Amino acid sequence: MKNQGVWAMKVITLVLVVFVVGYMGYHIFAALSDPFRTVTCVLMRTEDLREVTGLFVRDEVLFPMPSGTLRFDVSDGERVSPGQKVATVYQDGEVLMVAAELRRMQDHLELLNQINNRTVTASDSARVKELVHESLLDMLDTLDGGAWVGVRQDGMDLRASLFQQEYTLGDRSEIEKRISETEGRISTLSSRVFSSSSVVNAPQGGLFVSSPDGFETLLRPETLASLNPEGVDAFLKQKPAAISGVQAGLILDSAFRYVFTLPEAEARKLGSSIPMRFHDEVSVFEQDMEVERISEPQDGRCAVILRTNRFLTRFYDRRRMDADVLFSVHQGLRVPRDAVRVDENGDHYVFCAVLSRVVKKPVEIIRDIERENFYLCAYNPASTSNLLEGDEIITYGTDLYDGMVIS
Repeated sequence: MKNQGVWAMKVITLVLVVFVVGYMGYHIFAALSDPFRTVTCVLMRTEDLREVTGLFVRDEVLFPMPSGTLRFDVSDGERVSPGQKVATVYQDGEVLMVAAELRRMQDHLELLNQINNRTVTASDSARVKELVHESLLDMLDTLDGGAWVGVRQDGMDLRASLFQQEYTLGDRSEIEKRISETEGRISTLSSRVFSSSSVVNAPQGGLFVSSPDGFETLLRPETLASLNPEGVDAFLKQKPAAISGVQAGLILDSAFRYVFTLPEAEARKLGSSIPMRFHDEVSVFEQDMEVERISEPQDGRCAVILRTNRFLTRFYDRRRMDADVLFSVHQGLRVPRDAVRVDENGDHYVFCAVLSRVVKKPVEIIRDIERENFYLCAYNPASTSNLLEGDEIITYGTDLYDGMVIS
């Protein structure tokens, strides 16, 4: 019985091996004997680029901030006018808490006045619910449209509609009482805050920066005229200068520059402008920049200075950043090299399988990507007679001709 079990296992194993070998052999034979092999045509992009690390240079100034507890009244990257209030300095943290309470009471007073000025009374409960619905929809529309400036007012309208339901039906005396109490509280808080705080105004107009990095006095637009590759390397290695005291900064000019180095041969290929792709851990951004200056070569390298006056607010807080210099960018159709044929006139074409027929389609080769064994061909979807994205390109077939029926 034991020997019979062993023989049964051997037979089952042999059958399985024969089945697997036969299955694989069938599919290999079918693939090799298939009269046609095709690949789907896809649209792709190729780039000739160089990865670099560079520094942003801006026209910046620093101005001192008084000692004490600071509260900034403008956001980083916000454009301010000369003399505009940018910060408030409080004597200590306790006064800062009082100031926060003052702002809360001021918002509360604005809300109460908004409710008191409405013609609809709380007795009209249906109308109050309608106001809540309308205010919510207005705020959602504002958020969806990206108009962040209007969000605060929409929020106030929504809070007023909700808050109105708390008052006695048709009685405004309670609202007026609350307004009077709130005004008294604001007066008391204001006296305490104003006697223990001071205001900081912008010395001139520009983009506000609350935390300078110390390079503002080291990297200046006027210092770039003599910058060479060794200078760029030194700045990349240099630690920022120590900032004495508490200071804030202003970016005065909307133009900014990006400096880096390139091998001399690549630097000489640059035209009057060049596409750049900036990237970090969380974002990628492309933009064209003007080539402002290319230095004399030094040990086979050149310092390159690019300039633009667009999108400063995207880079106002960046100093060092990686980027790709895009020498050339091509978009087209990926076509296997084996599929491309040449007619008697020297024109290139491919055969495609279209509705059980072989169709000849002309191709214009843009680039030869030899290392990956394909051509990048021009994409022109204006006519179906051209090669299109999604076409089935025949990469192998015998005795093919235009109009041939595929059985």
